[in-house]
Amino acid sequence: MSELIKQDINFMEYSIWMQDAELANKVKDGYVWEDREGYIYRAGYKPPVKTDFVFLLCMLYKSQQEGWKDEIFFTKYEILNACGISENKWWYERLEDSLERWKCTSIKFEGKFYDGKEYKIMNFGIIDDWDIEEETKKIRVRFAPKWLLQIKNSNYFKYINFKQVKALRSPLVIRLYEILVKSFQTRNKWEIDAMKLADKIPMNEKYIAHIIPKIKAGANRINEHTDLKIKLTVERKSWGKAKFIFIRIPNEKAESLPATSGIPEDNKFKLLVTLLPKEHQEKKTILELMGEYYHKHGYDHIARNINYANKNCRGNYRAYLLKSIREDWGIAQQEDEEAKKKAIERASKEQERRELESKYGEYLKDCCDKIYDAMTPEEQKKLNQEIREDVLKKYKDEPYSKITAMERMEKMKRLKKMVPDIMGLEEFCGKV
Repeated sequence: MSELIKQDINFMEYSIWMQDAELANKVKDGYVWEDREGYIYRAGYKPPVKTDFVFLLCMLYKSQQEGWKDEIFFTKYEILNACGISENKWWYERLEDSLERWKCTSIKFEGKFYDGKEYKIMNFGIIDDWDIEEETKKIRVRFAPKWLLQIKNSNYFKYINFKQVKALRSPLVIRLYEILVKSFQTRNKWEIDAMKLADKIPMNEKYIAHIIPKIKAGANRINEHTDLKIKLTVERKSWGKAKFIFIRIPNEKAESLPATSGIPEDNKFKLLVTLLPKEHQEKKTILELMGEYYHKHGYDHIARNINYANKNCRGNYRAYLLKSIREDWGIAQQEDEEAKKKAIERASKEQERRELESKYGEYLKDCCDKIYDAMTPEEQKKLNQEIREDVLKKYKDEPYSKITAMERMEKMKRLKKMVPDIMGLEEFCGKV
């Protein structure tokens, strides 16, 4: 819950980033599209894609945590680490490129921007300006105040979990998640024609037979990695036509917050209320108790002790929560959970590294195979003969299996030297 980000629903209904990264990277001199009638997106540089959206959410979260400042400062490492990205030169440059993309982006709603009561004409930029301080190397970003204040003051909004968005990874699944979160604002069942959903996302696939499996896979990933639990059924009307029926499965995490007098009204306190069991979320005595200690100890202190009480209380919840907050019983539990989480993350990163190294080996082999296949039969024969002679000089008394293995290694070594601009392991990992 500590990574919840407030987002205006209009920016979830109408995408502020492009899914097609290949197309976006080709368009370096600007791009304009009308996602749907009345929604005009202008990019003066390369349009933002999924990576840029993740960076933007990270920066928006930082602004939100600092009281919705329109000017924030951070290091490149800070943002990359928060986004779960390894630190290297390629990603440093990609972050700068991302800031330039958002700076050159403007969005116009021609009577399509809905505030919960009526539709308006609205025009937004995202980032006004950014720079890097020479002495500290910190990046300074100033958001466009109109865009930031619209999100801050919006009454037509949802909270999205930054950690869960990162876990979705796929651009298509993230877009589907945004649309579903928005569509379940006031209902638990949502139906839509398959082709209309494909257009709303939008998807490159143009045929029902290709769209359905992609949406099903996306729904499964959302169920696996987010708090949004959905049941998806597909109703086939006729050949080439289908309808998706999404049903939200109830869960314990309430999103509506009580409006109670004499209780803190800031967004962080409202997030604390959602941590309480449903039956206690409207009890004034508990909320006032939380409010009193919230001002003294802050968000994290209250949050960890609510979690502690939720897991361990077997009797009077109000009294147990008060003791937990006063004595900070939750600190030990939090430390244990964080240690376990870090251990899991380390194991996951090690596994990911091993997988990347395996892919890198395949990449090298593919590069070398292409060079070898491009040789004439005479050149191939000469190379193989030279390799065999060199290997036999060193390993003539070794078993045949070892000689053969050494020949393969020597062949790879020589072919690698012939590959122009071959990527090293770190560069390869950064781009995968």
